[in-house]
Amino acid sequence: MTIQLAKNAVSNAIVRITTSSNPFLSRQLFRIVGSNLERIQYTDRIPTFATDGSSLLINPEYCLSLTARNLVFVILHETAHVLLAHHLRRPEDCDHSDWNIYCDYVINRLLVADGLKLPEGALLNRDPRTFTYAAEDFHRVAKQQRDEDDQQGDQGDQQDDQQGDQQDDQQGDQQGDQQDDQQGDQGDQGDQGDQEADQVADYGGTGAIL
Repeated sequence: MTIQLAKNAVSNAIVRITTSSNPFLSRQLFRIVGSNLERIQYTDRIPTFATDGSSLLINPEYCLSLTARNLVFVILHETAHVLLAHHLRRPEDCDHSDWNIYCDYVINRLLVADGLKLPEGALLNRDPRTFTYAAEDFHRVAKQQRDEDDQQGDQGDQQDDQQGDQQDDQQGDQQGDQQDDQQGDQGDQGDQGDQEADQVADYGGTGAIL
């Protein structure tokens, strides 16, 4: 019974899609869905909607939880993945979950621009600099940002190491200088040569840090 109700809801949504006057919605993207209902599968193996590139997979209970307007949006969203070949375009170095996010940014931007209301929980990148991005562009920019963050992290580690080495050297030099001073003072506090030696030792320690 649940599956039949879901089928009825989807059929009604497809009628709304294929008879819409919106220029984006009335194109072949969604007419394909309306004329190929056998490519829609109803299953509880997935929590919401999905596509494998050839079929539209629908969880019937989730389908019935949507408003008519949201159901239209979700169907359009999933079928757009197929016609934009998102299932074939994922770069080898792109994580699967990240790729889904990038593709959602592209599709949802198109649907919102066409006048559809974004359902609760749907992803939308509102940065105007990304309005012309393809999914690959989102991946490229994110990868560049990660590389820059890694590089800055490496530089910070190097600076920490250098500062640590310098502090260790400085502490060692100061201890050595103090020992030299004490030995020089004990040997002959009034001797001018010992005072000059102490000054050279202090300067040498400072120079070594530089």
